[in-house]
Amino acid sequence: AFLDAVRIDKSRAAYFKPLKVRSDHSPVYDDLPRLAYQTGDDDLALENYGKALEANPTDARARLHRGQLHLERERYDQAMDDIREAARLRPDDAEVQLGFSRILLINSLTNQALTAARKARELEPDSARVVAHIAEIYLGLRAWVESEEMARLALERDPHNARARWVLAEVYGRTARLDQALAVLDTPDLDRLRLKERELLEES
Repeated sequence: AFLDAVRIDKSRAAYFKPLKVRSDHSPVYDDLPRLAYQTGDDDLALENYGKALEANPTDARARLHRGQLHLERERYDQAMDDIREAARLRPDDAEVQLGFSRILLINSLTNQALTAARKARELEPDSARVVAHIAEIYLGLRAWVESEEMARLALERDPHNARARWVLAEVYGRTARLDQALAVLDTPDLDRLRLKERELLEES
């Protein structure tokens, strides 16, 4: 809560409090990099992920999150190594399977990405994020009907899902429905989107 309110000092104190009780509690080290994101300190974030995995080498979420940081910084091989291992450790975790599917898709392993995404959907059938990601995979396969169906379903569950909105606009654009593409890009509430999401929709 302190972090969301951008009260960094209080947030840091709250994170370190449980470490006084148990110094090897890996979820704290996994979450600490959120502090580093606020200050743009990648090295500190990576250090804390390392501590999380040192405290618990089987912490799949920490490995996933470190992989996602590598991915954001375009270190694709390191991202793949971390996220693939996370998926091996936790085949029953929807968040991990979704992350695995994303890195597979980035590496053009589309069929494997679809398999991982379907597994994530089995584990979390109501997730708009998972359904939006499946829509994106179908978009890459040029399966317009399936892509549109999944994007619409994701937006029914979450009207603010930027990826689903982008996919639907892309489908409309590529099937010569330009008015509908423009309409779907007219996002209900831009303030609810992250900067990268807003940029994605503006570019589209």
